Amino acid sequence: DLEASLFIHPMGQSGHPLSPHYADLLPLWARGAYLPMALEAPARATLLLEPAP
Repeated sequence: DLEASLFIHPMGQSGHPLSPHYADLLPLWARGAYLPMALEAPARATLLLEPAP
């Protein structure tokens, strides 16, 4: 069930210790908690990646 999918990423998206968001989710991870993957609101933008011609 994709709508019930969960995730946790305790060391930030970049994994860089100097990032201001490096340990944002660490307390949740330490408690064994997760975040839902489903968006609560529609996306504000879409990033489209295409190979160079």
